[in-house]
Amino acid sequence: MNLSGRWTSRYTYLSSSHGQGLESEHSVIFEQRGTQCTGQSVEDQTESRLSLGLTLDQNIATGIWEEHTSPAGHYHGAVFHGAIQLIISEDGRHMTGQWVGFNSSRSRINIGQWSFTRQS
Repeated sequence: MNLSGRWTSRYTYLSSSHGQGLESEHSVIFEQRGTQCTGQSVEDQTESRLSLGLTLDQNIATGIWEEHTSPAGHYHGAVFHGAIQLIISEDGRHMTGQWVGFNSSRSRINIGQWSFTRQS
């Protein structure tokens, strides 16, 4: 199964300053070569940039992620990074799993849900 193409990325995270869970969405272009897959977000109005590097093992994708937040946004251009593990659906149209990474004060490790849906 080849993951190359355009995907919608949605992940949840806890914002201590907002006191609630939030969701972030990006459009991501994946390119796969063998068992290696890289993803880059498409530029949009949020100015937040997301990149991913995944290694595929059958229906499991494991890797790293990095996000450069919008300079004009709540996190003022901060850079966050961490690890991700996803299960790829049998039809290759969905990936669901979890991410792990540090919070904005770098005082706690957070986890959250992350999903990708292939765009038509």
